[in-house]
Amino acid sequence: MHSAPSPIDPAVSELLQLFEGPLKEVEFPGAIGASQLSELATGLERAADEVTRLEALLEAARSTVLEQRQALVARSHRALAYARVYAEDVPTLREQLDHIQLPKVSKARNAADLPDGPVKPIRRRRNPVTSAQLPIESDVAAAE
Repeated sequence: MHSAPSPIDPAVSELLQLFEGPLKEVEFPGAIGASQLSELATGLERAADEVTRLEALLEAARSTVLEQRQALVARSHRALAYARVYAEDVPTLREQLDHIQLPKVSKARNAADLPDGPVKPIRRRRNPVTSAQLPIESDVAAAE
């Protein structure tokens, strides 16, 4: 039972049928007879089945590689976004990150489909003191 087309040429198959029928008892010089031809045909079918099995494994492995690549690229986009926020106040790191051009994610993905779920915002503590927040000397004196 083969899922793929027979690897045996139709004309060879027709000849094999003759060697299974009217030529079954005939053997020609050089080990040419029904049993030898049948053995070779069986070997070819087994080899073809092995190729089909290995191709299926290869396809599954390729699919796994593609899925892993997509997951890595998607996660890398998130990592780069987080790193850019982190590096806002670190010019040298920010410059290095700005040079990174990640490939596009080849498969549209919803954030909820990612292993960790949606992207959680980074909360940075920023307390820059501006002149508007500094108390004016008259306010300080009035408070005392």
